[in-house]
Amino acid sequence: MEADVKCFLALLRAGLWKMPVDAALFRGRKVAWGGLFRLSKEQAVAGIAFDGLEMLPEDCRPPQEMILKWYAFVLQTERANRRADAALASLLSLYAGEGIRPVLLKGRGVARFYPCPSHRQCGDIDLFLGRDYRKAKVLLSRTQGIKMATEGEKHLSYLYQDVEVENHRRAACFYHPLYDWRLQAWVRQHLPGKEARVPFGGMEVQCPPGQFNAVYLLVHILLHFIPDGVALRQVMDWAVVLRECADEIDTACLQRDLRRLGIEDAYKVFGYIAVRYLGLPSVYVHAGLEEAAGRGDAFFADMLEGGNWGKKRSYGEAAGGWRTVWRNFFRIRKRCDGMKGFCPALVSSYPYWRVLNFMLKKLRGLD
Repeated sequence: MEADVKCFLALLRAGLWKMPVDAALFRGRKVAWGGLFRLSKEQAVAGIAFDGLEMLPEDCRPPQEMILKWYAFVLQTERANRRADAALASLLSLYAGEGIRPVLLKGRGVARFYPCPSHRQCGDIDLFLGRDYRKAKVLLSRTQGIKMATEGEKHLSYLYQDVEVENHRRAACFYHPLYDWRLQAWVRQHLPGKEARVPFGGMEVQCPPGQFNAVYLLVHILLHFIPDGVALRQVMDWAVVLRECADEIDTACLQRDLRRLGIEDAYKVFGYIAVRYLGLPSVYVHAGLEEAAGRGDAFFADMLEGGNWGKKRSYGEAAGGWRTVWRNFFRIRKRCDGMKGFCPALVSSYPYWRVLNFMLKKLRGLD
């Protein structure tokens, strides 16, 4: 592993778990601070890495100019989080007035487990509406005049107070019909009914329990990793849930769910990454990690190469229409061929079910 990558990971571990930074990694060598800052942005963890940087001894810190540049980016992250939180509070109030009680999924709900939630880089707001999905859609479009951006079989997207929001009728979807059926049945076992009520903006928001998130966040990682890639931020979200919600997670139920959904390999590999690279204590991952070392190291390298959602990779200009569909098919098939033996029920057939799903969506008039 490159020395600068080791320094980057040391900052992340310190910021994430509030543990001392290994200052020996920074002493007696010229640290490429510009590269570390760029890497932290590519992995969508600049705020967490900055928290680690502040724990360095004075003689190990970067030049003042770099600290100010990094801090300015962290301030932007804090402002984005405040804007998202304000929009979420307003939207929850709007829905509550109509008797709609959404469940807050993924990032916004997980941020509270971080030592400094405002330093977690925010994305969009994900709300699970379930049976209230259509009611919420009518409320937004007819009474609020909000224009829907896209609508698929899983969710619809829109802007609320300049913040991206996704209203989910399904928490997640697999392209493989059998495993998607199992996934939807699993979601129905947990949502709604077992949510935790978390104080937020003077009211309460429903968030999934740790048992749900231990599987759901892993599914989310896998669904993005297969076609494009993910960053350390997504694995970090999952890691903090495994640690902070350990008392809520029944290991036997977790292993049963992983087997039924065909994602046992993902648990081992991303568990290895969380332990080996992010410093999560191995006691929180209930699997043999050594057998996942080879693939885990390869996936970690893929994450560094691709960045957040694989956006560092260049696929050329979009051709549009079916040309893009088929180009993506061959690109993703090649990527899946490189994962042979990993979650085989889902990965090996992924490109084919994806194309079929696209055809079916177009017939139904969905995006």
